[in-house]
Amino acid sequence: MDIAEINEEIRIEDFLASEGYQPDKIRKAGKELWYCSPLRNEETSSFKVDTSVNVWFDYGTGEGGRIFDLCKRLKNLSAKEAVYFFNREYNGNISTPQQREKHLKEIEKYKDDNAGEIIKEIKPIGNPKLLEYLKERKIDIEIANRYLSEIHYMLNGKNYYALGFKCDDAGYELRSPISKRNINGKNISTINNGSNSVKVFEGFFDFLSYATEHKTEYKNYDYIVLNTSAFVEGMLNDLAYKNVNQMYLKLLKYERIDTYFDNDNTGKKITNSFQEMFKGSNDFSLLYQQYNDYNEFATKGRVENLFSPDESKIIPKYIERSSLQEEQNEVNKLQQKR
Repeated sequence: MDIAEINEEIRIEDFLASEGYQPDKIRKAGKELWYCSPLRNEETSSFKVDTSVNVWFDYGTGEGGRIFDLCKRLKNLSAKEAVYFFNREYNGNISTPQQREKHLKEIEKYKDDNAGEIIKEIKPIGNPKLLEYLKERKIDIEIANRYLSEIHYMLNGKNYYALGFKCDDAGYELRSPISKRNINGKNISTINNGSNSVKVFEGFFDFLSYATEHKTEYKNYDYIVLNTSAFVEGMLNDLAYKNVNQMYLKLLKYERIDTYFDNDNTGKKITNSFQEMFKGSNDFSLLYQQYNDYNEFATKGRVENLFSPDESKIIPKYIERSSLQEEQNEVNKLQQKR
């Protein structure tokens, strides 16, 4: 077998089972298998195998690819050594559909789709603590009600509630004053307004802050919220990964791409990646380069501290947001200074 045949014919779940790894969760009728990563130590499973296209993705590192890549990483082999390994170990013993079905039945004794986490109720936002949380993050309640829901869910037998932002499939990004997690699977979130320009954010609070500050203008653009930087890192590693490939194809149709990523090392890395992959990509993180992200900029950067007349206390004054055109002009000036 050559590399192409190995990637096509040998199942990742079979390879992992032969190495002693079993999934913690089985989702979407066996199409998604979740493992504690075989490439590093972790207690919560964040390593996904998509059995429908036979690819893997590690959300903890942003790495992903085909079975040949995984074997090299896991066993620390060169390409030549990995080819030799598969031909020696498998020697034509390729998994048949019947063998794969038997394997899935065997691992059904492990946790299934709903083990550990169940969405119990989805409703409009009404919880006072969640409303106060939105107020603290300076999110307009009309904007919040348009894009968020109040999610009540069970996790390991205990009941919780949070704000939920819908992903492109069945998953939700969940946020509350005490919790930050995902339920039912990570994916990007797309908001289509029929524009040929798109604005891309790392997290949904950054998008909500932007929509709040540009309430009368923001619908002139489409939006993509990554929900994790790992999708971009994975896009660089292997475009065959389904969710990443979907995002890449969506972005290709736009004439203009504006990115609003975080000002940490990861954010700068994916900003550079976008500019390398997409010619129409513009870096808007220059607007808030003194802050970590757009939401922090919106909640802190737009406040000017003024002394009271007797200078006995500081009075915060909110500075009105500039228009989209003024924002663009500001970015152009900052780019010229680079």
